[in-house]
Amino acid sequence: MKTGRISKIFLSLSMAFATILLFNAVSANAESGGGIEPSACSTFISAVFDEAVEVGGVGQAKFYCGPVSDGIPIDFSADDIYVAPVDPTVDVYADPDNNTVYYKGLYKGWIEIIVSWLDKPQGPHSTFLWLEVK
Repeated sequence: MKTGRISKIFLSLSMAFATILLFNAVSANAESGGGIEPSACSTFISAVFDEAVEVGGVGQAKFYCGPVSDGIPIDFSADDIYVAPVDPTVDVYADPDNNTVYYKGLYKGWIEIIVSWLDKPQGPHSTFLWLEVK
């Protein structure tokens, strides 16, 4: 009976210690620039992006490992990413210095942009952006 109680206490303390270590690691990561490379993301890469732009207007997308609400920002290089519009009615380019993909709508309509992560070993290797040019 006492052994079970001691085991539960030890397990609780271990979990609390692990949580503190994880929080410190995430905090240190956020202070050092805040992001990870795409190859370090073992889940999907999500995006926060402008879902509508005017003709001639510029939109942008930022990327996160996991869900946007609690994901870690992605720091990518030119070797990590390939962006391509499905339709040529939009200009798309990646800016590794700002960890952002920019796009400019050329004609009205719905546009799909495929962002391929070249060095991502696990999980989905692409992120899809679906947006409207007004």
